[in-house]
Amino acid sequence: MAVAPIAMNATTVDQARSKVSPYTVFVDGHGQGVRQGFPQGRGSMRAGVVSDACVYVVGSAAKAYETTPLDVFDRSVVALPDQYYLMIDTLAAPESHVYDWRLGAGSGTDYLIDGAHFPLGNSRVGRVVDQWNNSAQLRLTLLDDQPRTITLAPYDGAEEYGQQLHVSSGAPAREAEIMTLLQAGARNTPGLLQAETLPMVTSGPGSRNLSISGATVVFLRSTAVGDWVEFTIDLPESGSYDVRFWFGTSPSYAQLRLSIDGEPLGSVVDTYRSEITLLDAVSFGSLSLTAGTHKVRLTVTGHNASSAGYFISVDAFQIVRTGTPVDPQPLPTLAARRVISDTAVGAVVTRPAGERSLTDVIGLRTGAASAVLEGVRTDAEQFLVAFDRGPAVERYALTRATSAIARARRLLACTSAVDLGVLHHDEATLVTITTPVDQAVSFHVRTATMVTVNGEPAGVQFDAGRQVLTMTLAAGTHQVVVT
Repeated sequence: MAVAPIAMNATTVDQARSKVSPYTVFVDGHGQGVRQGFPQGRGSMRAGVVSDACVYVVGSAAKAYETTPLDVFDRSVVALPDQYYLMIDTLAAPESHVYDWRLGAGSGTDYLIDGAHFPLGNSRVGRVVDQWNNSAQLRLTLLDDQPRTITLAPYDGAEEYGQQLHVSSGAPAREAEIMTLLQAGARNTPGLLQAETLPMVTSGPGSRNLSISGATVVFLRSTAVGDWVEFTIDLPESGSYDVRFWFGTSPSYAQLRLSIDGEPLGSVVDTYRSEITLLDAVSFGSLSLTAGTHKVRLTVTGHNASSAGYFISVDAFQIVRTGTPVDPQPLPTLAARRVISDTAVGAVVTRPAGERSLTDVIGLRTGAASAVLEGVRTDAEQFLVAFDRGPAVERYALTRATSAIARARRLLACTSAVDLGVLHHDEATLVTITTPVDQAVSFHVRTATMVTVNGEPAGVQFDAGRQVLTMTLAAGTHQVVVT
């Protein structure tokens, strides 16, 4: 279910900037300026720690709004590359505005809001949005004190690009903040076969690939009862198989009968609908098949009384051994909440790790004083500490920091601020550290028998009782492996 490509000419670049950015903010209904003569690139981005443990970047785009200048628009992103992204948007303006977060969702996508089906054109108060198609899935969790109004609507003026999720700030205000937890992953549906990738023949009517709601479908311009399209598939083993199809719909589509190797399966399906869209999966039941090549045919049997034609469109189908899961593995469930103190704002995220759970404390320092949040004290601009059991730490990351303590455990001590990322594995600890000057740096590791810096053995001091490793590093970025 691939999203239709966009030809990136000057017009569509402007459309993408103003209408279809993946996750952007509108101010009083206006996006960032794109008119001729309004300078682009009126924003900035800088990185903090970039490591196996965590990546931190912060962007500023207050001057990117032509009609509604802002004092502040900062977007801070803390990413656990193998887990999730936490995004914090902070906005401030001299006058009150309504802020509208818009997530470019693409097309051919299904949605849930707090676990309930969410159709196009609806609005609902909620916190958790799940969206997916046949290849990818995304979960967006709003970490606010109160649920927000979420709307699913077509792109305004660019409907061919699919849907947008709108999250409103509500009443006009001079300041606004939204904190979003994003999980993303592949959605590998067992036994899924994309129709456009398979060998195919027809009874004569012409066929072509086209896009419906962003999905690439095989379209057959059939004109009468008895017209058919046939796909060739290969199965690796003999056995009982369950069969499901995904069809396109329109006001001109037909009623269809499925057969495999000439044997009818399931009931006739009516693909007529008043709107051009995609049907949910249609189950045709199960049958026994041998290993090897098979012919999968869809034949026109008629059309709905309201339909204007006999056309067919097929997105994909699934043939999977009976008794095996037909749906892909969902994203892991994370428990997350927003936290705030006098010196920091952030989130606590609990995530599964095998048979145990890890608790991530993520924070941004909000003033000149050291941040204190959920058992972490540090002068870092940004910090992440993943607690395993008690004071034990699975990973931690600090941006522009000289000191950090977590539940009485010393994580970092140095003179000039560094970016530090530490990820503990059973076999080794992976460390990325950037220092602006030559200096001694002390940081927490669980054990240290051998240490290499940039691939070369290094002399260090290790305090086994305090689990603190001290080494002298030259200015620059270094990759340290501790075993």
